[in-house]
Amino acid sequence: MPFLWTLLGLIGFAFIYSVIDTRFFTVTKYCLTTDRLQAENEGFSFVVLADLHNNTFGKNNSKLVNMISGLKPDFIVAAGDIATKGKRCCPGYAFELMKSLASLCPIYYAMGNHEQYFLALLKDDSDKKPHLKKSWLEFYNRLSDIGVIFLDNKTVTADYGKETISITGITIESDYYGAGRASGMAEDYIESLVLRRPENEYKLMIAHNPVYFSEYAGWGADLVISGHIHGGLIRLGRLGGFLSPQYRFFPRYYQGIYEEYGSTMIVSRGLGTHSYMPRLFNRPELIYVQIKGANQKPTKN
Repeated sequence: MPFLWTLLGLIGFAFIYSVIDTRFFTVTKYCLTTDRLQAENEGFSFVVLADLHNNTFGKNNSKLVNMISGLKPDFIVAAGDIATKGKRCCPGYAFELMKSLASLCPIYYAMGNHEQYFLALLKDDSDKKPHLKKSWLEFYNRLSDIGVIFLDNKTVTADYGKETISITGITIESDYYGAGRASGMAEDYIESLVLRRPENEYKLMIAHNPVYFSEYAGWGADLVISGHIHGGLIRLGRLGGFLSPQYRFFPRYYQGIYEEYGSTMIVSRGLGTHSYMPRLFNRPELIYVQIKGANQKPTKN
């Protein structure tokens, strides 16, 4: 009996701790240099929002807006799952956040598997869930009208410093998010979705699911920004993240920075959660990235 009460007490503590901890977020900063930019290039900076899942920090996400405003990024990367499938996205906290941030700097918004849920609904000619279809269309159209750039297998170019960089949002098929799905894609799969950019451009790819890092690198991405894993849900110290949304224990890419395959990938722990997915010892995360030419020293923000 004492063991049972102890166990119930630990479960209760973990639940309360999780609820409280997810009301706060931390800021993680990365300062990178690359010889893919001219040596004298002072570079650019951006913040990463991933897996918000319509969460809010303060009224209308005022805490996030104030923090991002203070960081003064050149642009914002929305790395997918900003909205949550099955729930209205307009009106909503995510919509209000994007609307507020659009007045600060450009936003490049790539699709996560939850956005893909809404896209699939639109392709369904039946009368299935008309309120969600209408909500997504309003979300998409109103944000597009105020300048949010949606990258659904699209690439845009932008001038920062003395160079032009390319920013690509990749939308892989929903099958690649399936539980138990083995990693690996056909060699030309990514290129079938979006063509390679010229070699002389620095290539930033927003790819929600980090599992396929080798394929993104093979396409030619210099830097990949991902999320999706939610930090492994429960973080167990040096053991890392416990479980991925694809029900893989101790996923290889769960948070932080990885340098492999001649490329770099940054994986966000995300800013929210949804449905039954917990977060424990895994505080939500906003990411700030600064990139400079190889001979430039990163500056403090």
